[in-house]
Amino acid sequence: VVEITLPSIRERRQDVPLLIDFFIRDFAAKNNKIIMAVAPEAMKLLCSYSWPVHVRQLMNVVENMVVTATGKIT
Repeated sequence: VVEITLPSIRERRQDVPLLIDFFIRDFAAKNNKIIMAVAPEAMKLLCSYSWPVHVRQLMNVVENMVVTATGKIT
């Protein structure tokens, strides 16, 4: 067994936009949606949030955004 320790999202804020883009593409494909981008205001809010839990919390938020999106920008 190998233990791997990764820093939390709040310690790697520069990765948040990359993770959001990845999750959007993944969930859009799984839900047969075309999502071109995240609204700048939403991206700013997501990047400034402290994400106290871990990457799964961000993933769940992005999935909810994609599922409920009605246009190509979420």
